[in-house]
Amino acid sequence: MAILAAGFLPIAIGRSLPHKTRLSHPMRTTLGTTEYEIGWGMRPRPVVKWLLIINFAVFCLQSIFMALGKTKFEDFLHLSAIDVSQGYLWQFFTYMFLHADVLHLLLNLLMLWLFGVEVELALESRRFLQMYIIGGLVGGLLWYVFSYNSGSSMVGSSGAVYAVIIAFATLYPNRPITLLPFFILPVTILAKYLALIAVAVSVLLSIRGESGGVAHLAHLGGMAVGFLFVKALSSPEWFSGFQRVQRRERGASSSTRFRVVSPMGKKDEFIKQQIDPILDKIAEHGIQSLTREERRLLDEAKDRL
Repeated sequence: MAILAAGFLPIAIGRSLPHKTRLSHPMRTTLGTTEYEIGWGMRPRPVVKWLLIINFAVFCLQSIFMALGKTKFEDFLHLSAIDVSQGYLWQFFTYMFLHADVLHLLLNLLMLWLFGVEVELALESRRFLQMYIIGGLVGGLLWYVFSYNSGSSMVGSSGAVYAVIIAFATLYPNRPITLLPFFILPVTILAKYLALIAVAVSVLLSIRGESGGVAHLAHLGGMAVGFLFVKALSSPEWFSGFQRVQRRERGASSSTRFRVVSPMGKKDEFIKQQIDPILDKIAEHGIQSLTREERRLLDEAKDRL
């Protein structure tokens, strides 16, 4: 992954703290008026959990076959420019579950866990899986377009994982991310700046042709998917309260642009009294702070609208 190749290893991620949990904490920071707890990812959601398991299981099989001197397993599933030209189109999907070595696997799984939990929580599991798969497919396709005459091959979930990282930065641009540049000194920056670093490194290395065995074009394809997917879901028709959360994360106040307007007074009253406070709570504390009843009200609002 480009940011890792550049020595920027994310080691912790910030999450807004509800008032009742704002206790003395050795890993706590304040940005503006929002207080954040810095720590590892939350318990994996269903899709993230199964992606972690599947990637690990496939790598174990891959390693066993390689130890036995059998290369057909990897040759059948990796993304090969020559094989795709001969009709092996499934490789655009299967390559993202193979990895070059243990470090390659662990870094991708770490990024998936660290950033994927909250993205899946925000987008919901089905859409998160769609974004992940599309990110990998587009990344593979972009790599193939520029490599189809090279005779080379590619493995790894980095394109899909980068879709998740950029989706996180698009959802929560002002979240603090603690990095370990060149594995020496911890530095905390905002998620939007981490995304800019990742894009800049991938673009620069793609232009200069310095791959170092890293498919930077696949990274860029995944990044584009993560950004565009979140922007598409942010439209009022798909996710009525989501853009208001984005605006609050950027420090801007909500506006009528993101307020659901209905010609029926009862709906307006329901939204004003029941839904607006919930959206304000999400903006301040994150969606994980909602109670079961508040989640039920949000589902009811979706049905009414």
